[in-house]
Amino acid sequence: MKLVYLRIGILCIVLYVALTFYGSLTLLQEDEQLNYLLQNFSRLSMLVMALMGTGLLAFLFLLLSKQGKVDIIYVKDVGRHFNGNSSGLPEELSVEQQLSPDQMALSIPRKMIEEVILKNQYNKKQLLDKFLQSLCNHLEAAVGAIYITKIAEDAKMVEMVASYAYFGQDTRSSTYEFGQGLVGQVAKNGKPISLRNVPDGYIKVVSGLGDATPAYLLIFPVKNEEEEVLGVIEIAAFKEFNEQDHNLLKEVALLLAKEIETNEYYNLSL
Repeated sequence: MKLVYLRIGILCIVLYVALTFYGSLTLLQEDEQLNYLLQNFSRLSMLVMALMGTGLLAFLFLLLSKQGKVDIIYVKDVGRHFNGNSSGLPEELSVEQQLSPDQMALSIPRKMIEEVILKNQYNKKQLLDKFLQSLCNHLEAAVGAIYITKIAEDAKMVEMVASYAYFGQDTRSSTYEFGQGLVGQVAKNGKPISLRNVPDGYIKVVSGLGDATPAYLLIFPVKNEEEEVLGVIEIAAFKEFNEQDHNLLKEVALLLAKEIETNEYYNLSL
């Protein structure tokens, strides 16, 4: 249909040019006296009206043909170049679509733990308790503890300052020097330790129905960007920790390191 409009517009232009040429030729051939113009006023008026009408039609049909082309360009532009991406969707939606399922699953608990830090930033002890509780819930851990690095008499050690479902035992210490035990070894080396088949009695889950030893243990260092160990996170579960669990713990450990470094948790005790 747009092609028809274009052809009619071109035809009107040709007709307009022909009428103009014919009118000019007629006036040149006739007497240029005023009397002749007055006698042929009606003929001249019709010629002028025909010229105006033809020009108007040509303009309208050309406008219609151009409008059709603009519509096509607009549709293509929306479909291919909206916000600079090829999907035609808003930019924030396309970014979400680029995330893998594993990344999406990791971002949700991370955001929730970030909210815990923001909501409890004026109460250090409560922040650590809520932080550990949220982390254990996401990892389906049965027991958890957070240790903070402290210095006493020129000796570096880590002391437990928060716990989750932790059952204290006489044989278990809440303070470890760097290199002492599994927790102290992680604090010294700055590398995580993952254990299967946790030794019986190392850590217990106690309830009204009895007690049991979790099968899997993960001890993770809390380090700042300069690789300085500011603390240790220890969690135990009855299920094996997968790669996604390790990645989550790595990210939230960095969040905790920034919090410890910024707000000086070194004087905090359990």
